[in-house]
Amino acid sequence: RRGFTDVEIVDHHDYLMPWRTSPDSAVARAITDSIAAVSQHPPVVQPTSAGSGPMWELCGRNGVPVASAGVSWHNSHVHAPNESVRIADFVEGIKVMGRLLERFAVETVAA
Repeated sequence: RRGFTDVEIVDHHDYLMPWRTSPDSAVARAITDSIAAVSQHPPVVQPTSAGSGPMWELCGRNGVPVASAGVSWHNSHVHAPNESVRIADFVEGIKVMGRLLERFAVETVAA
């Protein structure tokens, strides 16, 4: 196609269904609250990620709200050969996850 004789387009009909949870959901608020409690920087909320994952298969089929969190910085070169994370950011991410797990534990016991 378009002059390339060594390229073949194959449609495997393989795709991931999208799934999005409201940023106002309890799980999203738990994450942003945990970030705010630990970080010196406000959380950045992106309702849609350019990445893919099995969120529909794991949560969407049953309407389970889901959100994810991670650490990064503007020069991290995500998924490049020179991808990096700063140690301070990595440690902060660990603290955020600790706070989040603590919050889930307290809320589960209270329920």
